Amino acid sequence: MAKYNKNKDVIDLSDIPVSKSNFLIIQASNHSQFYESVGMTLLSYDSPAADNWKLINDTKVINSILCKKAEVRYKGRDWTAWYATEIPFPFGPYKFSGLPGLIVKITDKTGDYDFELVKSTSSSELKGKVVTVSERYYKNSKNVTKKELSQARTNFRENARYQLESMGTVFSQNQKERQKAVSTEKKGHNPIELED
Repeated sequence: MAKYNKNKDVIDLSDIPVSKSNFLIIQASNHSQFYESVGMTLLSYDSPAADNWKLINDTKVINSILCKKAEVRYKGRDWTAWYATEIPFPFGPYKFSGLPGLIVKITDKTGDYDFELVKSTSSSELKGKVVTVSERYYKNSKNVTKKELSQARTNFRENARYQLESMGTVFSQNQKERQKAVSTEKKGHNPIELED
């Protein structure tokens, strides 16, 4: 949690987890557009919205909001969502949309991913306020497939290593150390989308 230090007139953000996300998702009613910078190039791809929601006759109060339950299988994971019909926006976190209300909470069945609305503001408090996203995060992107974006990431990492080596950087030549580093990197790899 952020702490304010009156004596130094500073807000300490060191306890707030750092996001490793460097992407933007813009949702529409039946699809979302995913944007990511890879090196100096802004790439994007279109992704269809989850459209096979199963509405469940169950309710729950989350953060003082009455929610209804829905389930979906999306990109290789089974998800349980709680949405609020009293907030008639068909959107939610990540690429989830299409329910008859705002998705307040959504969790995959394994518990690896859990998104929850932590704060809401009444529309009267927002009147006259504008939320903007800098155009540099989405304007003039090159439209590619998801697979092409993934390959661009891989190529960028490999090219960065080559460039560093050409400038004299020496990487460990020990094959055992290299394999251990690759194995450790793969262990922590748990993509939100398991299938295309």
